[in-house]
Amino acid sequence: MNKLAPFLFLLFLLSACSSLKNTVYKPSSFEIRFGHLGGFTNLPMEYLINGDRNVFKVQHDTIFCVNKLTREELEGIQCSLNELNFETMRLDVPGDMTYFIRVKTPEYANEVQWYHLSGNAEVKELYSILLTTLVEKK
Repeated sequence: MNKLAPFLFLLFLLSACSSLKNTVYKPSSFEIRFGHLGGFTNLPMEYLINGDRNVFKVQHDTIFCVNKLTREELEGIQCSLNELNFETMRLDVPGDMTYFIRVKTPEYANEVQWYHLSGNAEVKELYSILLTTLVEKK
């Protein structure tokens, strides 16, 4: 039994470290999708935040978890959406490199898209906040 204990501890440690990687995407009534498409490579980059506070990277037909937000972080993003009146916002200005934010809630669904010269600093600030969710806080 003594020889088995270190092995079990190592197995437990490895499974705990990989818990984010094993998080499975489940559609929810609240989702924020953001990213960009176009540019030189024309490869889309898309990320998704769901109601469970998980942040996913969407790549081709694969969705994998890259981070988990705190309750406060998600509430801050939702507050920013409300302050911008995202529900009624209209912004549809595609360009060579088009950035987008799509929000789906039980109350509404809306999408905005822009390119770097199209103005609207508030939307660009929200996009910057969303990009910070991709980095795991220590």
